[in-house]
Parts: sequence; C-alpha cells; structure tokens
Amino acid sequence: MSKKQKGTMLILTLSTLIGVLAALNFLPDTIPLHYGMAGASSVVSKYFLLLFVPVRYKGTLCREKDLEIKAKLTWLLHMISVPVDFRDGQLSVKIKL
Repeated sequence: MSKKQKGTMLILTLSTLIGVLAALNFLPDTIPLHYGMAGASSVVSKYFLLLFVPVRYKGTLCREKDLEIKAKLTWLLHMISVPVDFRDGQLSVKIKL
C-alpha cells in the first residue's frame, strides 16, 4: 500500500471519528432503539454510537500445501486490534489494546 493510500485511509477514518464525536455533543444522553405502542421500549447511551466508527480489516489466504490464513481487524484508529492466524490446523486469535 502506498503512502498516499495510507494517508487517505487515515484521513477518512479520522474524519468519521471526528464526525461521530461532534454529533455526540448534540444528542441526548439516552437514545431510544425502538418505538412501540407504549413508547420507547429500550434505550442506549449516546456513546453507543462509537461502535459504528469504521472497522478496518486486512487478510491473506494461501494454499500451497496447507491452508494458511492471516487477518487483522483494527478499530478506533488501531487502539484495538485483533490479529488472527491460522496455519497447520491451529487457530491463533489475540486482542491487543
């Protein structure tokens, strides 16, 4: 991946995060998830919206002799990452903060 592509992805991710954080200032503390006949049946905190910040992923798949899979999920500007590795029939999943 070129430096320009990485910069573009970083700008898009940052702008989405900044947009969500700016929207949090204008929202009420609780947000109804569903309105029914009796009104709002369940509510969540406005910080629940942070879950919708983009999740980036990258993966490779190789099958020469055995199947090998490498993948990496990152969220919140790489503050949380989950590398996944599958080779020789063994699955390795880690969560890094």
